[in-house]
Amino acid sequence: MPHAKDDWFPHHGKPVSASPETSSHSAWPGSLGDGTIRIWDVTDGRQQQIGHLKGHEGPVWKVSWAHPRFGHLLATAGYDMKVIIWKEDRGHWVMAYVDSSHAASVNDVEFAPQEHGLRLACASSDGQVSVLSYSPADGQWRRSVMQAHSGGAQTVNWAPVSYRDGVPCGSVRLATGGCDHTVKIWRFDNEVWCEENPRFPYAHTDWAPWREKGHLRRGWLMGVWSVCVNLRL
Repeated sequence: MPHAKDDWFPHHGKPVSASPETSSHSAWPGSLGDGTIRIWDVTDGRQQQIGHLKGHEGPVWKVSWAHPRFGHLLATAGYDMKVIIWKEDRGHWVMAYVDSSHAASVNDVEFAPQEHGLRLACASSDGQVSVLSYSPADGQWRRSVMQAHSGGAQTVNWAPVSYRDGVPCGSVRLATGGCDHTVKIWRFDNEVWCEENPRFPYAHTDWAPWREKGHLRRGWLMGVWSVCVNLRL
């Protein structure tokens, strides 16, 4: 399956801005500058549009698929300060949840590994990183906020899950990067997010803009996790 970062789909009109793959079915979202999302089925080399999502009022910067155990869920982040979680319902895509709490552009979203439940991390130019967590008990989304990066948060990345004797172990951790030249590591303990102490060593002299998975962001933040595993865990 070809990577869609620089590909053009038929009837699309503009290049896609982000298109991560879902393992639940062969669909790729393509984001347009007009705030819409198009979902494509590329099974067996075909390129068939199966969804056209309208909800953002400006460019969409990032999309993220949830693990298929939670169904067909897609999160989108936009310049309009919104995070939208979409759900496929009997062949139609509907808004399952909208968060408009951020005060500036939302630059990145990423669902957590499925072992941590249905959680979504969001980075915004308002300097905050928020985590939306779904509670199956009452069907509600709850929001946690970290004052993460002065000047704006650009990217988020969840730590890989560690296993011991086939059982997940260790704390839930999240790496964030921002315009303050820093990468920060956050740990989730007792339902509270706290920055790791001592703080991750500063190594940047300028802020690094967001890049799609498989490019700078993956190499940068996953490299951070490699250092954390060696130095901390």
